[in-house]
Amino acid sequence: MVDLDRFKFINDHLGHEAGDRLITSFSERLKAVIGDRGQVFRYGGDEFAILTPMESELAIKLMAVEVISELTKSYDIDGFSTILTASVGISFYPRHGKEQQELIRAADHAMYHAKKYGRNTFKLYSSDIEGLAHSDLRMENLLHQALENKEFVLYYQPQYHANTNKIHGIEALIRWNNPELGMVPPDVFIPIAEETGAIVQIGEWVIEEACRQNAEWQKKGFPATPIAVNLSLRQFYQADLQEKIKAILKRTGLGPRCLMLEITETIAMQEDIAAEILRDLKTLGVRIAMDDFGTGYSSLRYLQNFSIDHIKIDKAFTDKLSTREGRAIIATIISLGHHLDMTVVAEGVETPYQVHQLRELGCDVFQGYYYSRPLPPEDLIEQLFGK
Repeated sequence: MVDLDRFKFINDHLGHEAGDRLITSFSERLKAVIGDRGQVFRYGGDEFAILTPMESELAIKLMAVEVISELTKSYDIDGFSTILTASVGISFYPRHGKEQQELIRAADHAMYHAKKYGRNTFKLYSSDIEGLAHSDLRMENLLHQALENKEFVLYYQPQYHANTNKIHGIEALIRWNNPELGMVPPDVFIPIAEETGAIVQIGEWVIEEACRQNAEWQKKGFPATPIAVNLSLRQFYQADLQEKIKAILKRTGLGPRCLMLEITETIAMQEDIAAEILRDLKTLGVRIAMDDFGTGYSSLRYLQNFSIDHIKIDKAFTDKLSTREGRAIIATIISLGHHLDMTVVAEGVETPYQVHQLRELGCDVFQGYYYSRPLPPEDLIEQLFGK
């Protein structure tokens, strides 16, 4: 089973006619890549089924990689360039069922599991996935009540200047404290929130709470320090995003320069619109950071067209600093950022070796467990200012 990631979102913004042409282009690519190795069916909406007689698990996995790779190349719809990704779920006969519906259901569960764990990937069905599907449904029901029940809390992780070790900024990170589930980390519930659309309300709460907390700290005499919040793709493309952030800043009394909005490279799926949204946000006076730089659809053109203040080196690169290739990649990102007058932030800094190497390479700001784990607000202030 193959399903387009975030197609409804793209369909809503480009219009249904453009969405239909996108589905047509997608299906043509899918048929071309499968060829005579199997049959391709449109199962419904933006979901497709592939039936193939291939028996080797390795061959099926290689086909899934080939499908995903081909489908993620950019599409041109009426002169508008966009990028799509797809999630793939795989089931085998007779291992996962002897009837048609059993096999489809198993592949469907595997596909949604792939969506949960990052999209743009494939998963094979297993009994564990079946259990996770029931768990996800329960979590989805609890998630809908979480905002009303005031179950979300923010933790804060400080960022430090590389050379002075002085505080540079603070990133706000959401946690879900549910009476039944306990403290749920974001990588567990955020994918479900994105799929259900709940991420928009949750994200708005995060911005308001982070701004309120920062303004409160400043009223108590703490230095004016930028606070960073993550914007989901759905949030970013909201028609009234600029007005909502403007209203939040007014309600909380926080100066716009003390708010940093973190985006990821997935916004480049609609480059022209994204560039316009970023320009509008910058007119408010807020700052923009590109998170997880180099892990998505990286392009020098994006950096040139987007109004970015900071780029953040993903932890996956920081972890590879001990290798020649890893060091070379980070050195390139830092050089690129500096040539474009951007501040470069390294995430996932956990060891003295990484601190030393990043300083040698000229990185500007560090964030990670070496300096501090994410902390509740009272613990953060105690650590930073001893108050």
